[in-house]
Amino acid sequence: MRTILPMLLSFLLAKPVFSQEFGAVPPSVKWRQINVPEARIIFPAGLDSTAHRVAGIVHYLNGHTGNTAGTDHRKINIVLQNQTTRSNGYVGLAPWRSEFLLTPHFNSFELGSLPWADNLAIHEYRHVQQYMNYRKGLSKLAYVVLGEEGQAMANSAAIPNWFFEGDAVFQETAVSGQGRGRLPFFFNGYRSLWEANKSYGFMKLRNGSYRHYIPDHYTLGYLLTGYGREKYGEKFWTGVTSDAAAFDGLFYPFQKAVKKYSGKNYPEFVKEALQYYREQSDSSSGGSLITRGNDQYVSDYLLPYYAGEDSLVVLKKTYRQVPAWYLLTSKGEKKIRIKDISFYDHYVYRNNKIVYTAYEPDIRWGRRDYSVVKVLDPASGKMKQLTHKSKYYQPDLSEDGRQIAAVQFTPDQQSGLHILDAHTGAVLHRVPASNAHALIYTFPKFYDKVHIISCVRNPEGQMSLAKVNFLTGETDILLPWTYEVKGFPLVKGDTVYFSAGRGSGDDIFALDMETRSVFQLTNESLGAYQPAVNGDGELVWSSFTAAGMQLKKKQLRLKDWEPVAKAGAGGNPDLYLPQALQQTGGNILNDIPPDQSPVERYGKFSHPFNFHSWRPFYEQPEWRFTLYGQNVLNTFQSQLYYAYNENEGSHKAGFDGVYGAWFPWITGGVSYTLNREVSDTARTIRWNELNTNIGMRIPLNFTKGRWYRSLVLASSFNLAQLNITGRYKDSIAGSLLNYMQYSLNWGSQTQKAIQHIYPHFAQSFLLRYRHLATQQKAQQLLVSGSLYFPGVGINHSLVLSGAYQWRDTADRYRFSNNFPFARGYNGIDASRMWKGSINYHFPLVYPDWGFAQLVYFSRLRANLFFDYAGTKSRQRPGFYSFRSTGAELYFDTKWWNQQPVSFGIRYSRLLDSNLGGAGGVNIWEFILPVDLLSK
Repeated sequence: MRTILPMLLSFLLAKPVFSQEFGAVPPSVKWRQINVPEARIIFPAGLDSTAHRVAGIVHYLNGHTGNTAGTDHRKINIVLQNQTTRSNGYVGLAPWRSEFLLTPHFNSFELGSLPWADNLAIHEYRHVQQYMNYRKGLSKLAYVVLGEEGQAMANSAAIPNWFFEGDAVFQETAVSGQGRGRLPFFFNGYRSLWEANKSYGFMKLRNGSYRHYIPDHYTLGYLLTGYGREKYGEKFWTGVTSDAAAFDGLFYPFQKAVKKYSGKNYPEFVKEALQYYREQSDSSSGGSLITRGNDQYVSDYLLPYYAGEDSLVVLKKTYRQVPAWYLLTSKGEKKIRIKDISFYDHYVYRNNKIVYTAYEPDIRWGRRDYSVVKVLDPASGKMKQLTHKSKYYQPDLSEDGRQIAAVQFTPDQQSGLHILDAHTGAVLHRVPASNAHALIYTFPKFYDKVHIISCVRNPEGQMSLAKVNFLTGETDILLPWTYEVKGFPLVKGDTVYFSAGRGSGDDIFALDMETRSVFQLTNESLGAYQPAVNGDGELVWSSFTAAGMQLKKKQLRLKDWEPVAKAGAGGNPDLYLPQALQQTGGNILNDIPPDQSPVERYGKFSHPFNFHSWRPFYEQPEWRFTLYGQNVLNTFQSQLYYAYNENEGSHKAGFDGVYGAWFPWITGGVSYTLNREVSDTARTIRWNELNTNIGMRIPLNFTKGRWYRSLVLASSFNLAQLNITGRYKDSIAGSLLNYMQYSLNWGSQTQKAIQHIYPHFAQSFLLRYRHLATQQKAQQLLVSGSLYFPGVGINHSLVLSGAYQWRDTADRYRFSNNFPFARGYNGIDASRMWKGSINYHFPLVYPDWGFAQLVYFSRLRANLFFDYAGTKSRQRPGFYSFRSTGAELYFDTKWWNQQPVSFGIRYSRLLDSNLGGAGGVNIWEFILPVDLLSK
């Protein structure tokens, strides 16, 4: 019970991977706020118009779409972040806040072309509406007992993650002219499974696979929530989620609620929903496959470029290989180089050079990072970085190789085109962000010496192709504005090839720049993207399949060059759900009145404690109750706690806090304990104890190139004052104990593919030194580290670890012992200890199997190990060795279809005497999910 309870609680309260980042914005940022009844919008100075727009949208949504989630209302804080190159957003409990990362995603096929702040507002505010209405029944009881963490735990257990995201995607589609529900790309994943006759079970669709392509829960959620609305009305999910959040029926409340309101049991509802879409999906193809996937892992071949008439340069990503460029010829594939860390696949190959952008973080501030331009020479393998601390996207190289065109998007939310010197990175020309059309540029391509072709977005989120004179800024709009997305242009003479949405599919089109005629060159039900054309008129592109994105080709013939209506002039905008999408009222974004709320200063120290959750906890012999706090800007975290020790009868109250808005984090805490005692056969001594600490912590991020690197420096000063009470208060003097602690923690690793257990190359290193800061002497040094290497198999890992600990022998004071001892043995605290270990990790099987919607087994893997530890101390003269060997079996699972948990079983064979424990040599242990316990 002592181990299971903390594991269970930590598991239930675990948060998503993408969530709040502590102390991530530099102190130079000045914050402002706008208050409306529904939300407080907190934003960096200068983003007034964006903040007003977000405030207006959430105000409108609260009054017009909230009733389909429920009738409850609660104000939320929304923080706008403009320093990062990532495109994302979230709404979270514990604390109740939302965060918008304002840099848009420039591939419109994936997330659409709507103004990014609008898109975030209509999507993320749906999550606000959900959480506001899901505090009821047992979910409300969980809130009473645990605070917002309790509600988060209960809502996650009652309502599946696919509903949260599917419902939000539905709202972004229903109240706009676009949304992912109108993007053919969004449905390609499931269409590819249906075309390949893949009949995966529902638990596999929920939990994914290490081997097979499974669309994410956003798509699954939209399909199911949309079908529920289409067939049973817009209030169908209102009843389902209300009952589920209240745990009506207790076990499997969501499934029971679906049956209650639809009359169908849950598996039947899911089956009918997916069949509804499958029956409406067309199957068409006009090309032949160049690459083919397999059943062992997913592979993606992206962005083909001809390197001669019969060879291609491509970016290849697989579940067992990190992204890298390859040269494809009739003889096979040849790796060129692994790609540097980047959030975007885009690159250009021209003049025997590869140009792309790579990710570089700010060394200290996690919400400030950069997108820098790099040039690779495939022949020599030499890499050159052209820009530093820049925010460039989707670069292109001119035909003569002397200039680079790139999109720039700045923190003030302005888009521009920059022409760079391809050798120095210097800015040669700028098309200003405040251009006449207020465009967002994507995929710029050189057309001639003074013009760029770009897929552009207007302020309403509609798209077209444009020819831009980068000397004068003069812009010629080449196609009608529509919500059908466009991208991946390719210029060949006076013809521009590009991918574009058209009705229910994405295909490749060509635009004749002289006649302005448009030609549709493909008819692919699973999309045709990233065209490449050689001199013989052979067209190559990347298309969805059930085994990943594969390359296809066709020979262009005269019949392909019959003009069609200009791309985007027609098509069904309400894919699959004609009734449900119109029930919400249609596109409201152009009708929202501007918000006129006053802009006010928002203090960085506003509401510093903001206690959001509380946690009663028991682990024998201590009862504890803790209040957890975190301010809205996520720069101050705090804990206020009370503890009772039933063995001693002592009472302890304390406070811990960390402030992360300065370059070093400032850490500190204070606690006071009453009625501590220790007894022997002669006497019982009682005392009260004051403990205080203050310190600093500096987290640094040195990620660059192909390596993630981090360094954390920390130090603290700790004081313990013992005041003797009771019978011996006058005969025994109280003591004052001060000690210092310093630590250095370094980690580095290469990128890791999905099937890799560990990165092929990685290093970790810890150095910690502690000593008394008084006349008495006591000290301890701990050094540990691990080296990671690839094994024999592509998914195998060899891990070599070592550790050394030294402490003084005066025994005036002993610091806690954290030495990683040899497995299977009871730990020993000797004055000299060292250890070395060899581990070999490898996968056994990928079951892709689960039961009862409770637990799903994704992978079974094993580790063979040998440990060698040695000790030497004054108390036990001589050298003692502790050797063990054995095996570990790990289970990589998902619980309740969404929470990943890895646990295992260990067998250790002791090769030496276990001086600190029993005399057995065969030791079995259960390996708890330490990653959860440490959260």
